[in-house]
Amino acid sequence: MVGMGMSLRSRIVRTGTLGALATTLLVGGGTAAAAEGTAPEHAPTAVTASPASSAPAAGSSATAAGTAPVSSASPSSLSPVSAAPVSAAPAVAAPAAPRPVPAPPPAARAKLSVKAAVGSVCYSALPSQARDTLALIARGGPYPYPQDGTTFYNREGLLPPQPTGYYREYTVETPGLDHRGARRIVTGNSHQEDYYTSDHYRSFRLISRNC
Repeated sequence: MVGMGMSLRSRIVRTGTLGALATTLLVGGGTAAAAEGTAPEHAPTAVTASPASSAPAAGSSATAAGTAPVSSASPSSLSPVSAAPVSAAPAVAAPAAPRPVPAPPPAARAKLSVKAAVGSVCYSALPSQARDTLALIARGGPYPYPQDGTTFYNREGLLPPQPTGYYREYTVETPGLDHRGARRIVTGNSHQEDYYTSDHYRSFRLISRNC
């Protein structure tokens, strides 16, 4: 009995030892398997973390490389842009303004106005008494009336305005009258500026010697 008890106990101990060993092996194998099963889950994370962590550096380098020329460029190093010369359109010459006609001198204006206002008469068309008076004026007298050679004041305003004393008047005899009558010769200070009136200063005609 004692021998059998000893043998049974030895078996139990052995069996327990073998079970513990098997349990250890099973537990170790599961742990290893678990380690092997979980390792792939962490490995990709480590692998993917490396590119992710290095990406900003590469991006920063690229950004720095891209902006480096801009930040390092100075205004003095930039070459000026030369503008192409713009060809001006040919100027169109403006039409020349007409030249103003110079005004005639006062004496010429006076003669022109006289010709327009008082008309003219040819020397040959004058009465013979008027031609006699002109010949008498050229000789300087003597005159038949004391009024001859006195100042004509141009009160009628028919002759060009001139200073007092510019005009002189002379009598032209009228046949059959015993007084001065209405005919006169009025002379100006200009050469051959002689006027004839047959109606006592109501009208005048400039005497022309060129007709």
